Amino acid sequence: MHQPEPPTPTPVPPVLPPGENSGKIDWRTKAKCLGLDPRLWDLDSEAWAGHPLALKPRTVRATALCKDCPVRKECALFALTETPRMLGVVLAGVDIPVAGGAKARAAKKLLREVAYG
Repeated sequence: MHQPEPPTPTPVPPVLPPGENSGKIDWRTKAKCLGLDPRLWDLDSEAWAGHPLALKPRTVRATALCKDCPVRKECALFALTETPRMLGVVLAGVDIPVAGGAKARAAKKLLREVAYG
């Protein structure tokens, strides 16, 4: 029976390819999430099964993921400016919904607060 391979840990958001950064150190290399299981940034993922925060509200889990991250501001700016928008994930401690509406507006407001103070 074929066993599925576990997902390869990758940074969230993904690090830029070499040369695309003009020699500057990419802020994402300093992110707390670097090298962790990227499935955790999808709050609906099975990766949360058995986690101590699994039954907590989405906002609590999103905040906990990025707590004390040294590049939250840069991540929030990335979330606000990245095209196409990253949906259904956590960036800068904010749960970014897939659908628009009031939740999307609230998420964008929170991202602006993190990014611009």
